[in-house]
Amino acid sequence: MHLLTTLPEIKAAVATMNPIARDAAQSFSSYLLNNPAVMQNPQAMQEAYLSHCGVALVRGGISLDDEERVERWMEDHSESVLNVGLSIVSYVVNENERRRKWGWLGKAAAIAAGVVLGSIFG
Repeated sequence: MHLLTTLPEIKAAVATMNPIARDAAQSFSSYLLNNPAVMQNPQAMQEAYLSHCGVALVRGGISLDDEERVERWMEDHSESVLNVGLSIVSYVVNENERRRKWGWLGKAAAIAAGVVLGSIFG
């Protein structure tokens, strides 16, 4: 998996995503940004990822009981959800680190993360 490193790359990937995958990537990345310790635990990260995919599927009108449809969706979209979600987190963390080096404080960095998410999914 190759993480996307620039905002234009991330926005382009989001623009081409299936609406349900887009929803899953947005909620997954937001969750990770708010719960960074999850990224240190592969099992917790996998559970969070699957949970956000499941919620997005239900919101998109796909019953989790429809195993064939869920499996087909996962085969077609799960990699892009994971890639875009992790790319967003990586981008925001890198931007926050860059801003910290230039004197921004934590509150400003947190606001910047919200602005980035809004610009990607807005």
